[in-house]
Amino acid sequence: MTLAAEGLPAAGAAGYELLDQLSGFGTTAQMFDAAYWRAKEGELARTILSIPEVRAALTNRQRAFRQLPGLVADGRDMGTVIFPDAGHKVFLTASADERAERRYKQLKDKGVSVTIDGLLREILARDARDASRAVAPLRPAEDAVRIDTTGLPIADVVTRVLDIVSRPGD
Repeated sequence: MTLAAEGLPAAGAAGYELLDQLSGFGTTAQMFDAAYWRAKEGELARTILSIPEVRAALTNRQRAFRQLPGLVADGRDMGTVIFPDAGHKVFLTASADERAERRYKQLKDKGVSVTIDGLLREILARDARDASRAVAPLRPAEDAVRIDTTGLPIADVVTRVLDIVSRPGD
């Protein structure tokens, strides 16, 4: 669904070209397209989270969600930065090729035009950037159980994770 469907001017309407030139975020039609923003959300999040003050504020906010009966947190620094003392930590990974294929299917199902090659390049670049960043680099926590999900059906991954979290915490 686009915002044009919500009563905004349709793509190509007078004035869009000027906005396109000024925005820096893509075409104006893209700016009002939910699928476009879903595809860009990771890039925008990385840009915003590269600001140390924003990252610190969000870290405190994320930690505030930790309440009984418990919390499942998903993110590249959950076990190392946000919740380093968590009783159970699982670090899920998969080959870059597998992750590109999965992301391709997700985005295609949402109507976003992408290529597997382009997604693979983005994933490899993101991994390299995240692993080398000064603040909260991508790495599993030393006490995390690592699961390589390459080629595994979701049901198998869920079974493995449930087995891990059913064990008493440290």
